[in-house]
Amino acid sequence: MVLAFLSVIALMASLEAFRGGSASEKLTNVAFAVVCAGVGLWALRRYLYLLMRAEVVANQAVCGACGEYGRFTVVSEDRAHEATEVCCRKCAHNWVINSGS
Repeated sequence: MVLAFLSVIALMASLEAFRGGSASEKLTNVAFAVVCAGVGLWALRRYLYLLMRAEVVANQAVCGACGEYGRFTVVSEDRAHEATEVCCRKCAHNWVINSGS
């Protein structure tokens, strides 16, 4: 999100610099504006992807037996399948949380 914010600032600066200057300077400013817009869109897209992935994992943090949210202990982790087996601290029920990628 910080990168998207910085690219917006750079985009506004390049548009401000567009006012004066020769044709070659204006062409350079346009190229800089396009690059800033591209970086900003990529950063925003990446941020939203990570946000949705975190939401998918958070939705699985509810114990199916007692309904307790987020109170679990990690039992094992399978990095190959991006799955984590957890155990509820309240009722000792085990379930698997998938990362959703």
